[in-house]
Amino acid sequence: MGLFNVDLVLLTLLTITVVLFYRHLKTIYSVFTKLHVPGPTPKWIFGNIGDFKDKFPLEVFKEWRKKYGDVYGFFEGFRPSIVISDPEMAKQVLVKHFDKFHVRPIYNPFVYYPDNLSLLNTSGEIWRKQRSVVASAFKSINTAHVVKCLNRSADNLVKKLEESAAHSDSGFDITSLVDRFSVDAFAYAAFNYNVNSLEDEGATLFRYMRAFNLSSSADNPLTGLARVYDSLIPFLKLFDKEHAVLHELHVKEIRNCIQQERVRLSEQGLEPGEKNLLHHIMMGSFLDVAEDGKWYRRNLTDEEIVAHINSLIGGGLGTLNSSIEFAIHMLAVNPLTQQKIYDNILQICGSEENPSDQQLKELEELDWFIMETLRLLPCAPGLARTCTEDCEINGIPFRKGWLIRIMLCTLYNDNSVFPNAGVFDSQRFSPSEKEKRHPYTFLPYGQGPRMCPGNNIGVYQIKTAIVKILRKFSIESCSKTVDPLPTALRPMLCPRDGVFIKLRERSNNHRMHYAGSN
Repeated sequence: MGLFNVDLVLLTLLTITVVLFYRHLKTIYSVFTKLHVPGPTPKWIFGNIGDFKDKFPLEVFKEWRKKYGDVYGFFEGFRPSIVISDPEMAKQVLVKHFDKFHVRPIYNPFVYYPDNLSLLNTSGEIWRKQRSVVASAFKSINTAHVVKCLNRSADNLVKKLEESAAHSDSGFDITSLVDRFSVDAFAYAAFNYNVNSLEDEGATLFRYMRAFNLSSSADNPLTGLARVYDSLIPFLKLFDKEHAVLHELHVKEIRNCIQQERVRLSEQGLEPGEKNLLHHIMMGSFLDVAEDGKWYRRNLTDEEIVAHINSLIGGGLGTLNSSIEFAIHMLAVNPLTQQKIYDNILQICGSEENPSDQQLKELEELDWFIMETLRLLPCAPGLARTCTEDCEINGIPFRKGWLIRIMLCTLYNDNSVFPNAGVFDSQRFSPSEKEKRHPYTFLPYGQGPRMCPGNNIGVYQIKTAIVKILRKFSIESCSKTVDPLPTALRPMLCPRDGVFIKLRERSNNHRMHYAGSN
């Protein structure tokens, strides 16, 4: 009898648990129906993640937009997410109501100390104060000095491309060289950090970037599980071994770099124009509150600086790599556009082998080309925010904790916004054409207070690389060139199988002819 009672109690508890769990799931998965938000029907436990099986994620969002409109909801496991493909609504979320959407979701769920202190992983007042220092640092750097450093790194890239072209008459994949150039150039220009991965693929920063991107990739099932079911992160993190090991080595090198630059500042001193991004971050300060409640001005700690450097490297280098690789591909398959850009380079830069920051600014054809490349191949196909309080915007309800996805790629592919959207046409970004569109239909660097603070350096780096390459070579497609270029999310949009091109060295006579004719 006693055993019977125990069994009955256990059965009762199990039944109550199942009923409560059922009601909980019913409440979760009926939220969009009750609020009259359209969207695909979720499956319990999994939400809509099954809809992405064997499909490229961006294509799913494009299909959903056609079916459900500019604003709809779907479920990532248990988590409700709102998808926005409307420029005016994007403006409301990113700028006008930023206070309700100021949190940026973490796209790599495996965070290691001190990255929890970075701009990517903080919010509210802490984020605002720290962001002010980083943003001020970017505004304070001397772009002439930055471009001087970028020119040096781009020369190294051109030498490596020359070697590869000499050994590969039929064409070769440029992605590894561009990845390494991107790491070397940014680290040297921004932090005086000599990575030299173009010569040494075993360089810690380069290896760390590859591990970080793999850990964040949509191809990584561990990361996919961690994003959807965050309660599993502590367990799944145990398997994120390569990223964890290289993160520790990388952080050690960054700490050494900071210490070396502190010594250089104190012992040698630097002219204002020679101070790089790291120097300005170290010297920046903000108002903080002491334990006794009094306000005081303080500098960032070394651990905070390490975290911010990591956020800039992790959040920016992958998109830089892809931007340059996509641009080189587009130059190869659009020879007439390439010739226009080359002529513009010779017109603005003349015989000067090292373009200045001012000359790079004046390369209008190259500006339009880069923007059109990032429209067709957007490294950042969307922006994400987390709603921090219940609200309603333009009749659309938002609830605290919901993830908000602004899918830019669906706007970029919209024929009503960009006529013949599948066709490459850099003239779309001439001033007269841009005026015809809502300014929030094209946001390659984000918008609002969380806009990428380093986009100007990024553009300089892309332009410097292209100018240096085009002065030396014409870029051509080869037998392995695939167009449209297959892409993957790792975690930014990047070439899935590489970028294969052929380089033909320009003759001095050809270069002088164009230089003289301008």
